[in-house]
Order: sequence, then C-alpha cells, then structure tokens
Amino acid sequence: MLSDRILFYGAGGRGVVESIGVDNILKDERVIPADGFASDWTQVAALQGGRILFYAPSGRIVICSIDADNAIKDVTVFPAGTYATDWTEIAFLQPPAKPSSWAVVLIKFSDATTAPSYPRERFTEVFGGAGVGKFNMVDHFWEMSHGTLDLSVSRVFGWYTIPQKKSDYTGSGANPAGRADLITWARKAAANAGENLSPYADHVFVITHPPTDLFGGAGLGGVSGDDRDGAGMSSLSPALVGQEMGHVYSLDHSRAGGIEYRDSWDVMSNRGLYMAPHPVYKELDGSGRPIWRIGPGLNAANMAGRGWLDASRVWQAAATESNRIVDLRPLHSRGLAGYLCARVGPYFFEFRVKELWDAAISQPCVLVHEFNGNQSDLLPATNGHQDLRTGDEFLRGNPAGPTGTLVQVKVLNIDAATRTARLSVTRRP
Repeated sequence: MLSDRILFYGAGGRGVVESIGVDNILKDERVIPADGFASDWTQVAALQGGRILFYAPSGRIVICSIDADNAIKDVTVFPAGTYATDWTEIAFLQPPAKPSSWAVVLIKFSDATTAPSYPRERFTEVFGGAGVGKFNMVDHFWEMSHGTLDLSVSRVFGWYTIPQKKSDYTGSGANPAGRADLITWARKAAANAGENLSPYADHVFVITHPPTDLFGGAGLGGVSGDDRDGAGMSSLSPALVGQEMGHVYSLDHSRAGGIEYRDSWDVMSNRGLYMAPHPVYKELDGSGRPIWRIGPGLNAANMAGRGWLDASRVWQAAATESNRIVDLRPLHSRGLAGYLCARVGPYFFEFRVKELWDAAISQPCVLVHEFNGNQSDLLPATNGHQDLRTGDEFLRGNPAGPTGTLVQVKVLNIDAATRTARLSVTRRP
C-alpha cells in the first residue's frame, strides 16, 4: 500500500498500480505486463517517498520509485546474495517525527488582583520537553499520532500583562468572533516583548489569568485558563487541552450514534466518563477530587483522518474473508508486536485496555468506528454494547443470505494479561 495507491503483484511478474479516490473508486491504472518483474519476488513493501521494495528468497532486492502517474522508474537492483536468503519478513520503519512546535503564551489581564495559580515551571512541564514522561502534551501527541508529532520543541512565553481588562473579553456566547481577539492580544504582547510568533502559524496556545475560556480551532489557535473550572478540574488538564489542541490539528468532536460528545473512549468527546487522575500532578480539590486529569486516548478513525495511524500496523481485510482470525494489540502500545488496528471496509476496529491514557475505562474492550465528514462515529455491537466484549458481534448485512454486502466481526477473546484481543472477520463485497 502506498498512501492512497495500491499495487497488485502476481507470480508471473505481472502487476497493476492504481490510485484509490476518496469515494473508494480505483483509477489511474498502470499495468505492469507479464515478466515485468521477476517471478521470485515474494515480498513487497512500501517505503517513504513513493518508493517500493521487492525482495526475493535468493537475497536479491529491487528498489524503485513510483511517480504521480503510477509509472515505475529509478530502478535499482541488488543482485542475488546481497542479503541473507532466510529473510522472510519486511517491517516498515517509522520516519522521524515531524517537529510540531507550539508557542504557549501566558498573559495576565491588567486588572488581575491575584498571582497565577501555578509557577511557570508547571507550564513548561505541561507543554514542553521538560515534562516528557510526565503525561504531558508532548507525551499525549506522540502517542496519539503513533510517533508522527514531536511537540518537545514547544516554548513558553510570558507572563505578559496586557492592557485589556478581563471584562474586555467577550469571545464566547454572543460574540464567538471575539475569541480571535484574545489570541491577537497575546500575539501582540509577545511581539512587544521582542518575540516573533509567526513561525508557529496557528500553533499558539494562550493561557489567561484570570481564566476566561477554553477552546481551540484550526487556523486560530487555542486558549485555556490557568485555574480550575466549575467542576473543580484544572482547565490545563491534558484531558481537556488534548481536545482543544486537537481542534487546531483540524480534529472535530467525535460522535456516537451521530451525536457529538458521546464517544466516552475518545479525547475528542471530553468531558467524558473516562478521564483518569493524572499520575504525576496529584493535587486534590476540597472534596478530594483530582484536579488534573488525563485521557482517554484518541480513536483509530480520528488518527487515520489526520494521517497519524501507522499504516504498517493496520490489518486490512480483503474484499472476501471467511472467519479470518486477527489478533489486535492495544491501539497506543506501539512497543508491542502485532497489529494495532483492523480495517474492514469503512470500519476501524481497535483494542483498548485499562492503562496509561485509558486507565479510567471500565474494562478492556474492542471499539468500532467509521470516519465521515471529518468526524469519527462510534458504532455498537448487535447487542447494543458500545464497547465490544468477549462474545460480542458487529454486523452489517445478512449472514444468512447467499449474496449481498456483509461485514461480520466477532470478538472471540479478550486477554488483558497478554494485552491481546482476538477477532473473527467475515466479509463479502
């Protein structure tokens, strides 16, 4: 698989390269005739940059490029004996993460009468490399993007006192456009201090004292207050900031049953049921409730929608499958061998366990999502369970009928100890 292109290869050296449109229609077909490649090439892997690698048991390898017209070029041949003859598997290597630096701007309104709620070090830990390993935003996006995004180079600016009073902010409610004003004030304050935030584009996250709002948007940036919200939780919790920064990456609210904010297993539906107490920042409010929360994680459909789901760790169903057994490892456990997601037609199947960002979910489970209109939608089992358990089934179509489109996926077993979920997949076009 090459991004939105696919290569078919036959033992006779014949192949086809095609593009896949957004409507899942094959197009731009380029036929490779019989004997176009050697018949002993038994492994094919996609490489970064529109390249593919063929490997033969003789130790012979070919690397070539595929251009935008699906034409193969720049062929490099490594002769027989170049590599060991017993290599039978090819693994995809994740490219280096893309630096995705953020400017975090701390601002105080001119009429602030109290000191900020936390020392500046807390903000550098929450948003930058100094807090890596402490369930901060660098950790969050590293895990939720399967290592695609590296936020460790983010910087904290301020505190800056701005000329506006808190009452000058009228961004929410009747004046949603005013939210942009708040970010403009922060940018201007940084500029007055000699800082240039233009390289950060919309990756600007403003923290206000006293608190004002909590939001994020693509092309805009994000905002949080530095204190607790009405429920006693810090608005700086990764559980909340993860959603707002996610919006800046163009993530929309996730859905269940077509209704926003109903996917309790996804950070883009927070405030949800499954936010876990922060394992490092353990402050409690007067009622003994954790002030800082993390999780839950980001679902596979949302990850795929941003290009963050590691395609080499996704099992892809063929057009026809009959009781095919597929084992899944937890979606965010890239250190474990095996598939992290199964894709069956338009449906994403993922395994989630009670650990790390998902420490507060009720039980290990399999979740099913589809992705439409830039939003993920959580789909239930036939018995209504949103989180599929051992014995549950996801069904689209009639398995008793001899024809017609069918997707039937059964959860055969969930083993929390080995962190494995076993599925049975049946599909017909």
